[in-house]
Amino acid sequence: KFLIEERAIAVVASARAAYDMFTQDDSTAPSRRPTSGLLALGNVDYQAEPGAKATELASRHVAAVLKDDRARAGIAPLPGTGPEARSCVSLYPAGADADVALTLLLEGSQASEARVVQELERGYRYVHLATHGFFESPQRVAAMIRGQLKSDSQGISSFGRDKDLTAQDVAPLLRCGLALAGAGRTEQGDVFRDSDGILTAEEVQSLDMRGTELVVLSACQTALGDILVGEGVLGLQRSFHAAGAETVVSSLWKVNDAATMVLMDQFYHNLWIEGLPRLAALRQAQLKLLRDPAWVTRRTAELEKSRDLAQQTSESEVSPGESNFTEPLWWAGFVLSGEMD
Repeated sequence: KFLIEERAIAVVASARAAYDMFTQDDSTAPSRRPTSGLLALGNVDYQAEPGAKATELASRHVAAVLKDDRARAGIAPLPGTGPEARSCVSLYPAGADADVALTLLLEGSQASEARVVQELERGYRYVHLATHGFFESPQRVAAMIRGQLKSDSQGISSFGRDKDLTAQDVAPLLRCGLALAGAGRTEQGDVFRDSDGILTAEEVQSLDMRGTELVVLSACQTALGDILVGEGVLGLQRSFHAAGAETVVSSLWKVNDAATMVLMDQFYHNLWIEGLPRLAALRQAQLKLLRDPAWVTRRTAELEKSRDLAQQTSESEVSPGESNFTEPLWWAGFVLSGEMD
């Protein structure tokens, strides 16, 4: 058996969160503000104009990261995220406490960094972000600094090379983020604009998201980050919690497009239609995917037929084969942190 068949598994984002959990100490919890409605994002146009020009940020460290060949050049479209976000929106009004008037879907060029930040701070009860996510490991940053990656010469050339610069000099919250409209076309001289199409973890933690009950980061590697003793993992997951989000669902690796769609459909059905607690809703969705290998195959065929399936990465090109269960690669990547009920 898989452990998830016997236990519900959640992630504790930090030592402080563990202390609050076991002592039921709410004295340090951020004050809430009333929120309602759903913000959903998908089918982002990565080649759109990312936004108006702004003052450049004087940081060569960001340059070494955000101009990486995976986070910048050749960001592939994710058409499958469009149906995923629209399905999320269609399921939400069916919930007993849903506020249809506050349901907002951002697609294409509308999913700009400035618009997303504005809406996140406006305050929604639920947030679903389906797009590219990334985290650059210290090893990869070090390789960029040494010039071992092709994108390095373009990414930090305007700032020169600093032989004393190490991977650890690049703040972990600047090495992870979400790709939004325009992220694939930012020019070399515009990497440091305020609206550059990349929403970094550092930018997220400065937002006011108190009252947001659930943020789902339906993207690759959004649960990754740097481990800091006593602080836990510093990355997107932690930043959304720091901004005030109660619960964050994020991913540990590059996720499969079709598998993610069916997992999210079932998760929201469990949460809004069946009324299950957040952790139970995710666990039951993962169990259903685990026990029905043909489920993803059927959805993949539907997407291919409608030409809504984006090009898959090599890590996610897998097949359930003839097994009686679906490989964990398809369903185990998403983890839940924060409030579980």
